[in-house]
Amino acid sequence: MKPDKELLEELATTALDGAAESISPAIQARLRAARREAVELAEAGHRARWLRWAWALPAGGLVAATLAVMLITGVGFKTAPVSGIEDVDILAARQSPEFYQDDAGFYLWLDGQQRAG
Repeated sequence: MKPDKELLEELATTALDGAAESISPAIQARLRAARREAVELAEAGHRARWLRWAWALPAGGLVAATLAVMLITGVGFKTAPVSGIEDVDILAARQSPEFYQDDAGFYLWLDGQQRAG
């Protein structure tokens, strides 16, 4: 199978070389200029792509350092005291929540008495 592949490559090379020789010098010059311009743009784009991400290194380092300090010192991870216990008690009670709405003043007074005593 290798000889067939080599034969195909030879035929393609011969055909392409023959076609390239038949192109006028003016068109060849234009093709060379277009190729040069494309290569320059590709190289410039590669540099620009790198520069686009260059800011991420210091920013990423700053974020990593900040997170490390927060993890080590525990700053920002303190929890607030739980304040919804009364709501849980109401929901867990046998009475419906509407029961507590009938005389809200009494239950507020009762809550104040329990906190004071």
